[in-house]
Amino acid sequence: YHNGAQSYYSVRGFLGMLRV
Repeated sequence: YHNGAQSYYSVRGFLGMLRV
């Protein structure tokens, strides 16, 4: 498991929250 993946999803969730 790569931390990069977690970071990627974390950013996705953050941006998704702003878009909502």
